[in-house]
Amino acid sequence: MKFGIFYEHQLPRPWRDGDEHRLLKEALEQVELADCLFVSQAGRNRHEHICESLELFAKDVMPEFHEREDRREREKQERLAPAIEAALARRAPPRDADPETVIRAAMKA
Repeated sequence: MKFGIFYEHQLPRPWRDGDEHRLLKEALEQVELADCLFVSQAGRNRHEHICESLELFAKDVMPEFHEREDRREREKQERLAPAIEAALARRAPPRDADPETVIRAAMKA
């Protein structure tokens, strides 16, 4: 039995040098991770072996992802900041509630 993973790679504008390389590298990491996790769940693997595999993954692989998380989140916020600012600028200001409005509970105790 064969399994495949199909990815659509989206690269938002504006493009910077190295963006495409970063995108493809991250996609390959995701495929590798999916392969590692899926293979451990499929077939005739003993529960103990699956647990051992996941423990090794958590010890050897996850720290690298965790180390990069702050940088990735910061870069994501920087990349999205102009779009968020533009969206918030289009948004209508909040309305003031009528002070005489009474909201009653839907159910009686």
